[in-house]
Amino acid sequence: SASAWDGFPEERMNILNFIETNQTNNILFISGDSHVSMAADVAKNSSDSTLYNRNTGLGSLAVEFLPTSISRGNFDERG
Repeated sequence: SASAWDGFPEERMNILNFIETNQTNNILFISGDSHVSMAADVAKNSSDSTLYNRNTGLGSLAVEFLPTSISRGNFDERG
């Protein structure tokens, strides 16, 4: 999607490189408009097990929270 992380791969990598290079900790991204609540690790390449461990979070550079919508229904309310 053009409005999600995958719509901005270069910009996403620039941000993650900045966080990693500057050894910045406790980064939290808050995003939304997905009509679902979710939390996830943010890693440079989450499919590369040498860079990111899904079980421990090792290699994650940040955490992303997607809060629920306020005025519209969520996916889990559709049955």
